[in-house]
Amino acid sequence: MSQSQQITQGFHNDIQNKDGSVVSASDMKTAVTLFRKLQFYSVPPQQILKELSTALNSFPRIRTIKLSWQASNLPGSSYPSQVITFDGELTDFGKNYRSALEYLQRFQLALTRAGYTVTPVKMPLDFSSKSSISADIREGTDKPSGFSLKIIWRAQE
Repeated sequence: MSQSQQITQGFHNDIQNKDGSVVSASDMKTAVTLFRKLQFYSVPPQQILKELSTALNSFPRIRTIKLSWQASNLPGSSYPSQVITFDGELTDFGKNYRSALEYLQRFQLALTRAGYTVTPVKMPLDFSSKSSISADIREGTDKPSGFSLKIIWRAQE
């Protein structure tokens, strides 16, 4: 008898629990497979928000106003994605809107590079044809510019 046959015979196809019940090897395999899939359904918030937190540390002129998320079954993914709504403000830009918008674009790019999908929902300035651009140009007003982003986190499959 070969060594591999001896080793194989040493393994049991069933596992006996303490209470005497028997669990088959195929049931154990199914349980492990399901456990691995379920891990993506209950991802800890620290894992979802880690890279977002890192990006925020690199962009101190962005202030978080509100952060919320929910699991969502988005097309193209076997596991639920986490859809994060990020409401924030840009601070300390004075009247330099171009600089503020470039800063926000760099923040979005940093999130994209970290693996998130980022979609602007509301920008500090609305450039659409439906809106009019206006600002308070009085001296001494440095009002923060609010914005909202939809940030999608997907589990690595």
